[in-house]
Amino acid sequence: MATFDALTYTQRLQAGGISQSDATAHAEALRDALREQESNLATKSDLAELRADLAELRADFAELRAEVKTEIAELRTEVKTEIAELRTEVKTEIAELRTEMQTGFAEVRAEIAEVRTEIAEVRTEIAGVRADLQGQVSEIKGEVRTIRRLFWALVVGILLRMVLSSPELTKLLGF
Repeated sequence: MATFDALTYTQRLQAGGISQSDATAHAEALRDALREQESNLATKSDLAELRADLAELRADFAELRAEVKTEIAELRTEVKTEIAELRTEVKTEIAELRTEMQTGFAEVRAEIAEVRTEIAEVRTEIAGVRADLQGQVSEIKGEVRTIRRLFWALVVGILLRMVLSSPELTKLLGF
């Protein structure tokens, strides 16, 4: 470190017109400030120590980086394994669901076929009942016609009897 020559500094200040007491006070203040500043400056040994600490930190950081890389690789492997297991489970569950759905669809189709068969049977029964009813309706219509004929025959017979039993009507009609 450079040394401070207080005497030369004081002489220069005096040559510049500053009193000896002021020049001396300035020189002492400057010398104290430089000493204080020197105590805050790093020495070569301080720098060497700092470099050693930095090298140690770099080594620690490199070691930590290697550990983190290893842990990340392990985690990546674990995650891949878990994903593969989950895929297998999901595929198995999907296959089971497909089987269940196919079975369910087959059961529904069988039930639909049964219902269609029952509907066909009911239609056949309805057709039979309709035919029976149509036959009965035809019979009833025939009976109604017969009843009408008998009714009119009876009415005519009653009227004829009335006409024949009444002397006035017989004369009038010319019987």
